Amino acid sequence: MVLQSILLGVPPKHIDRFKEWSDILVMSPKSISKEDVEEIMKIKRKAEKELEGRGPDGPFIIQ
Repeated sequence: MVLQSILLGVPPKHIDRFKEWSDILVMSPKSISKEDVEEIMKIKRKAEKELEGRGPDGPFIIQ
């Protein structure tokens, strides 16, 4: 993941957060139960908002 983030221009101070988002976006639910699927979708929506710059820490800017 480090190489990908470097190639994408992610600042070194944001690499850990970038990896966390990447892990979230590819995760799958523990089961196909409605509750598990809804929980994963909630987590993914939060990560997507942060990636779009609408998260609690403001925009994620690649310089």
